[in-house]
Amino acid sequence: MGDSTRQYEPVLYGRDKTAEVVGVELDGTRHVRLFSRTPSSLTSKTVPFEPFLWLTSEDRLAGWRGQCRMEPLSGTGRFRRLARFPDVQSLESAASWLQRRSGRSLGAPGVPYLYVRDVVQQYFLWSGTTHFLGMGFQRLLRMQIDLEVYRTSGFEFPNPLREGDRITAIAMSDSSGWERLISGREYAVAEMRAEMVGEIRSRDPDVIEGHNIFRFDLPYLDARARRHRVELAMGRDGSAIRHRQARFHIGERVIPYRNYAIHGRHVIDTWFLAQRYSQANPELKRSGLKDVARHFGVAAPQRTYIPGAEASWYFDNDPDTLFRYALDDVRETRAISEALSPAHYVQARIFPRRYQDTALVDDPAKIDGLMLREYLARGHSVPEPAPAEPAARKYAEVKVRGVSRPVVRCDVTALYPAAMLSGAGRPGADELGVFPELLRGFRNLCGSDGQTRDAAPRGDDGRFVATVRSGFKVLLDGFQDYLAFAGGHFNDARVADQATEAAGELVRRLAARLDELGHRVVTVDAGGVYFVPRDAHPGPEEALVEASSSLLWKVELPLARYRAVFCHGPGNYA
Repeated sequence: MGDSTRQYEPVLYGRDKTAEVVGVELDGTRHVRLFSRTPSSLTSKTVPFEPFLWLTSEDRLAGWRGQCRMEPLSGTGRFRRLARFPDVQSLESAASWLQRRSGRSLGAPGVPYLYVRDVVQQYFLWSGTTHFLGMGFQRLLRMQIDLEVYRTSGFEFPNPLREGDRITAIAMSDSSGWERLISGREYAVAEMRAEMVGEIRSRDPDVIEGHNIFRFDLPYLDARARRHRVELAMGRDGSAIRHRQARFHIGERVIPYRNYAIHGRHVIDTWFLAQRYSQANPELKRSGLKDVARHFGVAAPQRTYIPGAEASWYFDNDPDTLFRYALDDVRETRAISEALSPAHYVQARIFPRRYQDTALVDDPAKIDGLMLREYLARGHSVPEPAPAEPAARKYAEVKVRGVSRPVVRCDVTALYPAAMLSGAGRPGADELGVFPELLRGFRNLCGSDGQTRDAAPRGDDGRFVATVRSGFKVLLDGFQDYLAFAGGHFNDARVADQATEAAGELVRRLAARLDELGHRVVTVDAGGVYFVPRDAHPGPEEALVEASSSLLWKVELPLARYRAVFCHGPGNYA
């Protein structure tokens, strides 16, 4: 273990301090392969791994004809035995046998077994290995891809299976500054595809990025390749890309998409990163590439713009403009990733998941992984998730409808973890007290850059650390959501309601105090208190300090300013 990794707390970062891991893949049925990026090269090694599942009792596998090693677990959780298997086939055989014998599928209430289907995620849980320890973000080799396609006249949308439609340009770039435009005027479509795959294999990126790459670029490439019965061999082992149907949850929205896997590499969609970012930054109203680029100020002054519906016309009549447009797209994707990826990059040092999944999975599911990893490390039994119950609604109230100006927003999300740490937030099934330990650790990360500084690029002006802190603040809110999460093995709806009520009372007191001091509260919701500051001094910062001085817990409450806010109803404002 190098000195650079000793700072990482085991409960947050896992117990295996292997540094510079950029990818993990199953290698055969008894090993996993770890890819590491040193300052000078990419290396890999295989390590043995025994997959596992949890059981309610040892006799659950009585009658199964296979080999396993049974380990007892301490505590009173329902899953009190850990079965270790010599290979993946044995695990899958045992899981199928348990399902047939019990008549219950994984995740059903009362099911007598528990396991994680993704064997690589099992490895992360068991080993305590995580990504990117001891390496800076700039060392990660990130490649960006953008397609331009031809749409047959008379149709509204392009279709990869339509005879007249085709790929007209593939723009590529990477974090070293390299760029290439593969032109549909120079190459046939099959040759373009081969050139792209060749560049990926040659430059060997750790991450492939695109804006809407899961919902457009990769599905389009995949469909064209399948149509012509060829493989997109983009994996580090020469394997083809593969996908599964998935759903992305953002607030109340559920977005279906294809989650593509590329062996040894991660796929990061900056469109999804923008969706996550907009949760805590509602001023980002649209998630299109150009909108996000303008929001972050990364659109070049001479950036080429063309209407999307006219891309086919430009290929026929002015291809050079189309090609400049495509290269500008990958440049903006690269810049947007540099603005949004750091939060997920640093979180991949913590969560027992692939970097790609860290950017896609809901926060409560990620927190459950941390709980399971720590219980595994301590040899402790795991409880069954409690039945889901409707969560108490967070306090929200509208005091002024219509337009108010100017408006200051006081972010109160930090009050919810503060309420939980006060004693209102330990789940009843958490026999080891891991939940408050994790919550305290994440709260500390929000206020310190000590374990983030080594990940920041050289010469960073502070934006990297600010982005990471913002991501941790969103995660903190996820701890309360976890308590009401149906899939959480340590969920506790009663404790969730207690924390909601305790934090809501603090928010009410803060709003009342602002009113008493002469500020006009406009609206209050789970995320913030919006108020029009009084004309006289003190200013908004001093006003907030004065208003919050009577709160039980001294918590930093960030401010944001708006020229005006239109409020229609609870949670409905712009």
